[in-house]
Amino acid sequence: MSSTTESPFSLTVKVGPNNDLLTGRADTKEEMTQRIADLRELTAVLQGSSQSAVKDDTQAAVQALAGAGITTQVVEESTAIDTQMDRYGNEWTYGHPDAPDLPDGRGKYARKKGTNKAGRAYVGWFDPVKGPKPFSKGAVEAEPIWPQR
Repeated sequence: MSSTTESPFSLTVKVGPNNDLLTGRADTKEEMTQRIADLRELTAVLQGSSQSAVKDDTQAAVQALAGAGITTQVVEESTAIDTQMDRYGNEWTYGHPDAPDLPDGRGKYARKKGTNKAGRAYVGWFDPVKGPKPFSKGAVEAEPIWPQR
């Protein structure tokens, strides 16, 4: 069984019109300084690319960085799961793969897990504008969706 360790330095940037995520990792401060310079240069190149060419450019850039000894990882934004706590201690999960679409087309619901005033735990899908992460407000707030028990 092989064991891998995470590098102590990591930086993720959004690139291209699809906002793909590109992560550079390094073991030392000096290496990270170089990764940041590489990622800035790559980001500048990709910002000018057409949407259809971004995937190819991103993959070519990842291969070029790998050839230079830079470990990278490209993640589609739609698969990025972000979990945050609100000021009441509720856990909000954005980008959950099972999240239903909001009725007005603004995106997907956020999963909220918390405890009500009576001390009972709950989980449901809520309009993400109510959570701790900034999200565009709709004309009307989407009604919560409660899972079937």
